[in-house]
Parts: sequence; C-alpha cells; structure tokens
Amino acid sequence: VAFVGALGGFALASWILGMQSGGVIHSDVGRALFIAAFIVVGMIAALVLQRPALIIASATWGSYILFVGIDCFAHTGFQNTALAFLNTPGAVYVTSPKVYVMIGCMALSAVLGIVAQFRLTRKPKSAAFIPL
Repeated sequence: VAFVGALGGFALASWILGMQSGGVIHSDVGRALFIAAFIVVGMIAALVLQRPALIIASATWGSYILFVGIDCFAHTGFQNTALAFLNTPGAVYVTSPKVYVMIGCMALSAVLGIVAQFRLTRKPKSAAFIPL
C-alpha cells in the first residue's frame, strides 16, 4: 500500500519538475528534497486514506509509466525526466512542444484513470428488498 503511494508521489513530483527545461527546481539538493517529500506524502496518504489515495496514486503512476513507454518509441525527451532528476550523469532534460504534449496527455490520462477507478469502485446503491 505504501509502495503504491510512493510511486504516485514520485510520478507527481516528476510531472511537476518536468514543466520547465532543467526542472522547476534547479538545485540538486532542492530537487532531491522535493521528490523525497512527495514520496513520503504519497506513502502517508496511502496508509491513512487508503482507497482514494491508492486510486489517485495508481492512476498517476500508471499514466506516468505509460507515457515513458510511449516516449521510448516517440523519442520526445519525456523519459529524460526521471534520468535528469535523479542525477544520472550526462542526462539533460529539455522541454519542447512535444514534451509539453506528453505532459498534458499524461495529466489527461491520469484524470481519466482516477475518474474511471472511482466510478468502478463506488459502493452500489442499496436496492429495495424484494421478498421472493
């Protein structure tokens, strides 16, 4: 449960950092603290709120990983978010219109996943009792 929350927190932090070339936060220490804070908040939220936090985290992570996979074939540079923000030597993150399309589609995909999961897992309305 906590692991899914942590993955969702990482995906959300990477999405936020990916809004600007080089990341929204330029300091390596600041970026690491930002990512760590989102991971910890995701873990705590998943443990405390369970269902809603798991739905949001799994949809966010699923959307992030889907678009990283798409970028393996499309080569827009979106997958460099993880590499650049985790201090991989030689990894450079530069935004372009293609990357912004990927960021926007990731957000749309996450929202659609969240809505779908909430609708599919809601409690059914109690039906009137009809004796046979």
